[in-house]
Amino acid sequence: MLGDEVIKLFLSTKGENEDEVSKELVDFHHYITESNENGLPEECDERLRRLHESIQEIKTSTSVEVEYMKMEERERLVKEEARKYGLQEGEERLANLLMNLSKQNRQEDSNRVLKDLEYRKKLYEEFGL
Repeated sequence: MLGDEVIKLFLSTKGENEDEVSKELVDFHHYITESNENGLPEECDERLRRLHESIQEIKTSTSVEVEYMKMEERERLVKEEARKYGLQEGEERLANLLMNLSKQNRQEDSNRVLKDLEYRKKLYEEFGL
């Protein structure tokens, strides 16, 4: 137990003790490792066969493929927008810091913040930025 009252079972597909676990579990591990029709044993558990059939349906479904591609595109756009926003916000924050330093005639500090990230963080706090 990991303190959350849920029993978690960690399995390795690289295990070497097949005789110590059920055949169904061994078949499942082989299927995960092979991840194709070759990984499906002739005499496998019915649950594994249904899982395999479901996976094959999903793989051949054009609507799932289209939805997956849309999801990837949305994720790419979100990441790109977040990156742009982060750069703009960071640039604006640095510009505000440099303007504050300039108003106080702190030229040495202005030069230092461009090279020293820790010092820049300290001054962001000082100016409440």
